[in-house]
Amino acid sequence: MQKIRVLILVCMMVLCAIASVRAEETVKRVLLLNSYHPGFPTSPRIIDGIRSVFDPEKIRLHVEFMDSKRLLDPVHLENIRRLLAHKLSKRPPYDLLITSDDNAFNFALAHRETIFRGLPLVFCGVNNVNSALSANASPQVTGVAEAISMKETLKIILRLHPETSGIIAVVDETPSGQGDLRTFYTTGRHFPGLRFSELSLTELSFPALADRLRALRPDTAVLLLSAYRDRDGTSLSFDESLKRIVSDCPVPVYHLWEHGMGQGVAGGKIISQYEQGRTAATLALEILRGRNIAEIPVIVQSPNRYMFDYRMLRRFGADLSKLPKDAVVINRPVSFYQKNRGLIRSIVSVFFALTLIIFFLIFNMVKRNRAEKALRESEQNFRSLSENSHDRIIRYDRQYRCIYVNQAAIDLMGLPPDQIMMKTHRETGVAEALCDLWEKRIQEVFETGEARQEIFEFKGPRRSLLTLDWRVFPEFSDTDGVITVLGVSRDITALKQAENALRESEAKYRNIYENIQDVYFETTPEGTIAEISPSVENVLGYGRDELTGRSVQELYAVPAEWDRAVQHLMNDGKISNHEITLSDKDGTPHPCWVNAIIIRDSAGDPVRFSGSARDIRRQKQAEAEKKKLEARLRQAQKLEALGTLAGGIAHDFNNILFPIMGYTEMLLDDLPAEGQNAEYLREILNASNRARDLVRQILTFSRKDDIEFRPFRVQPIIRESLKLLRATIPSTIEFRQHIDESCGPVMGDPTQIHQILMNLCTNAWHAIPDQDGCIEVSLKPAGRVGERGHLPPEEYLCLTVSDTGHGIEREALERIFDPYFTTKEIGKGTGLGLSVVHGIVREHGGDIEVHSEPGGGTVFRICLPVLSTPPDRPSGSALSGDLPGGREHILLVDDEKQILLMEKQMLERLGYRVSACGSGPEALEAFRKDPAHYDLVVSDVTMPGMSGDGLAREMIGIRPDIPVILCTGFSEKISREKVDTLGVRGFLIKPVNRKDLAETIRSVLAGG
Repeated sequence: MQKIRVLILVCMMVLCAIASVRAEETVKRVLLLNSYHPGFPTSPRIIDGIRSVFDPEKIRLHVEFMDSKRLLDPVHLENIRRLLAHKLSKRPPYDLLITSDDNAFNFALAHRETIFRGLPLVFCGVNNVNSALSANASPQVTGVAEAISMKETLKIILRLHPETSGIIAVVDETPSGQGDLRTFYTTGRHFPGLRFSELSLTELSFPALADRLRALRPDTAVLLLSAYRDRDGTSLSFDESLKRIVSDCPVPVYHLWEHGMGQGVAGGKIISQYEQGRTAATLALEILRGRNIAEIPVIVQSPNRYMFDYRMLRRFGADLSKLPKDAVVINRPVSFYQKNRGLIRSIVSVFFALTLIIFFLIFNMVKRNRAEKALRESEQNFRSLSENSHDRIIRYDRQYRCIYVNQAAIDLMGLPPDQIMMKTHRETGVAEALCDLWEKRIQEVFETGEARQEIFEFKGPRRSLLTLDWRVFPEFSDTDGVITVLGVSRDITALKQAENALRESEAKYRNIYENIQDVYFETTPEGTIAEISPSVENVLGYGRDELTGRSVQELYAVPAEWDRAVQHLMNDGKISNHEITLSDKDGTPHPCWVNAIIIRDSAGDPVRFSGSARDIRRQKQAEAEKKKLEARLRQAQKLEALGTLAGGIAHDFNNILFPIMGYTEMLLDDLPAEGQNAEYLREILNASNRARDLVRQILTFSRKDDIEFRPFRVQPIIRESLKLLRATIPSTIEFRQHIDESCGPVMGDPTQIHQILMNLCTNAWHAIPDQDGCIEVSLKPAGRVGERGHLPPEEYLCLTVSDTGHGIEREALERIFDPYFTTKEIGKGTGLGLSVVHGIVREHGGDIEVHSEPGGGTVFRICLPVLSTPPDRPSGSALSGDLPGGREHILLVDDEKQILLMEKQMLERLGYRVSACGSGPEALEAFRKDPAHYDLVVSDVTMPGMSGDGLAREMIGIRPDIPVILCTGFSEKISREKVDTLGVRGFLIKPVNRKDLAETIRSVLAGG
């Protein structure tokens, strides 16, 4: 028996040995080629990361160090090659090669066909991203790149230390340090307000570096890139150089690698060599398990992470609340719980275990009751949720019958519950096509145990068409598989409508985009056109394809405008109605308004400029035209103001003339007609009449008086107009006149003929260069000119105005009579324009022609029809002594004392009894006392207190048959038409001669 036991034991030992040998044979072997030496800070972290993956898998890892941080000359590399070749020839073959950092990776690539023949290569810690990516082309190489997070680290420095105005990089001559320095300056372009500089050990010794660090300003931060060897050739380990830097530096020191954390480095978004090694080992493990290495692409996104030293952040006053949420913070103060966490957890665990035992005993007693109660509550909760759900819930059995229906489903189907329960949908009257679809899906769920989904339209009880999302789920039992199917329908009509509205909105947006008149565009911050609307072809003549990808600066007529627009946009975040000038395909400038905004990425960096440009060339033209119209309006307003002034002057002047004319006429009655004094008085009366006519011309000219067509001779109008012009036009310009006295009278308005002469002569004056020339005015018979033209065949006279000026260009000659057309500068001319002259001539039944050549002067010919029969001469004269008079009682009202006394004497000489009042209220009071006492009222219009028309209205209201005559020197408030509406019998314009006054009074009293 003892022998049998020994034999069994020996057999078991042999089997164990065989199993051990086979296990040894199946153990995978991996060689790690490290670029540096064992004491280099990154080396142990990479190895620890690899072992964290390999050790659980029983993978053997051998490590070889190249020591290339301290030695990288050709002799050293050749010695490494020989040593590795010798070692690998004496060892069992490896299954895979891992390299860490660039030097080892480049060495392995250089000797893949000799030393490492046939070995799959996985790299980590490679800083040269392009070199790492090129490994994708090799079927036996993959790995993970080591990309520094320069931009993220600079951002977190500014975030934690917002007062920072400059960042200084500490670097030495090592290739990796110099490469990181280039990245440092390249990234600095994204921080325009920040100073970027360096302290380089290629120019400084370690003591000089310490002096420079101690002199740093408080608003500075230091970024440590590499500091192993100085200008003098002194080499230090990383720990030694770091210790010197942080001890001499009065500002925070940030780093891009994990080594140095806990030794004075504040932190940053750092490269974790542990994660590099772990990632590379994970890729290696997939390859060792049989995955084809060619299927594994290079991992470019370096697994970096934010890490900070709590003590350093507190020392330099950083705001810890601004740390990223996923940041790792070391050296954070440990609380009491953290210090005694193990003990506290043990006590809590024991207490919890005892509590659990107690509760387990109690729970075990009521377990069954609670389970039953839970089952009931579960069913109740299901029904409660189901009945209160807006979704339609139906449970089906294998015969497609409805064995449960919630209230929402009942409402949807519009049937009582007893007509739905235990019935199929076919039996409830649902459409055949829908029933086929539902039963097919329910059967599939029963057979496969997998859920199904359908979206369909269903007509509800109110005949409204609903869109339903119907989902069918299996319900299992422990033994029988799928026993029922649960159908849940959700109304997605509103969602579908929203989707349709979204599509319509997109279509509308696309339609606007395709048809918008403004030019919509998107560019990169550098100005490259990424998108532009088709309307650019209508504005600038370019097609979209011609401009996409080109620089928008090429379209600017003034390239500097692009820089100003971008600067304004970067400062304010947008620009509104910013004016620029673009050139179209033919080089024509287009003034435009630009509106634009900045589109930024999640980090806040600008990625797009988006906006629109509006062609405002027509608007500019319209604004220029508007300014011209405004200038003409101001000129018209000046004329209107002049007319208002003329009206005021006319009123006072007429009141002055009235007594002069009245007393003169009465003096002529009292003196012998043949005496010298009578002759003087007649001259005074003639001058007064001319003054009266002149005032009326002024009023007509300013449009304050009605235009009255009457027969008149043109000859005196011409002479009077030339007298006025001679006083205005420089004496260096000669006036010539040829006036034929045989020309007959015309029917029209003398003032308007005066306007024509003033306008044409003024234009001629402005056309004469250097104010040295001649203006000629002539009047002669023209015969029957109507037979050639649109004029009727009558006798005409011809009024001609010619000058020796510069003439009129052919283009302007065609538009010379157009409204608002002028070739003069603002401020010159009468403001009437030749269009007004043309209108006056046509209104008088005549025609106007113009002949002009540039440099040859201008001739205007005006033809006016001559009266076929001469007008009747007045039958009597104001001085004839046969004026009509009477014995009636006249109430005379005027606020001017001189006029009141003169009129009273004039009327009394005509035989009338006169009562004179100096104001409207005084006259009204006298009239109210005895309205029947007066036969006629003669009143001025413009009086203080009560106007003449108001007085007339009151008197007529008291006595409707009282005749009233109103007199005015000038008033905008009264006219012949208004007088008729008031019921006034007569209306006279001051100054009034005795004949007109006497005849008007007799006409009114006679009922005329």
